[in-house]
Formats: sequence, structure tokens, C-alpha cells
Amino acid sequence: MKIEKKILPEYFAAVRKRIKTFEIRKDDDNIQPGDILTLREWDGEKYTGHKLTREVTYVLRDCPEYGLIDGYCVIAIQPIGWNDVYYSPSYTMVQNGDNNTQIVNGGTLNINMGGDGDAEM
Repeated sequence: MKIEKKILPEYFAAVRKRIKTFEIRKDDDNIQPGDILTLREWDGEKYTGHKLTREVTYVLRDCPEYGLIDGYCVIAIQPIGWNDVYYSPSYTMVQNGDNNTQIVNGGTLNINMGGDGDAEM
């Protein structure tokens, strides 16, 4: 199942940097391991256009003895496959070399290869 959620910029940045690998959310989507979670950055008034997609690896529910409020769950997430892709909207025009080819870019696609081969494009 594919699920979309809003996420504030400070938490979005932590997920993108792979510092934050979980979400605590209201348990209203019956989210399960294997589901795909798309996190769309929300600045409190509107979507910024940035988004991340993660795979759900574990869901913790019904655990009030450890402080988890009834009706909420903890969702463990990880990047999908080998890449970590997110889109940053912007508008630029670039001249490419001597052949005068102009490229219009409606945004920046960032790819993080992960592991020892970290690279961002």
C-alpha cells in the first residue's frame, strides 16, 4: 500500500539525512511493513514541493506500558533499494559548453547512493 503524510521541515531534513528513521503517527492508515510511505514537506501553510519515499520496515502498536498512547504507532522506515531520491523544486537555465545548448531545469533531483558509495547528484 502507498501512503502519503505531511512532515515539517525540521523532521524532513532529519529523515533525508538518515538521522531520523522512524515516525510516530496516529494509527489511522493501518500501515504495515512493506508499505511505501511518501513524506511531503509541509511548512505549516503549504507543501514545499520536497518529498521523500521510504519503505516501512516495522510498526509498533498497542504498547501503552512503554508510553505509546492508544491510537498511535511508531513506524520504522528505510530508504527504498539503493537510492535515496528527493525532489527540490527550482527553476534555472544552464548553458552547456560551446554548442549553446540550453537546458531548462524545473528542479533538482538528488540521489544519495548510500553505504560507502555516498554520492549526491
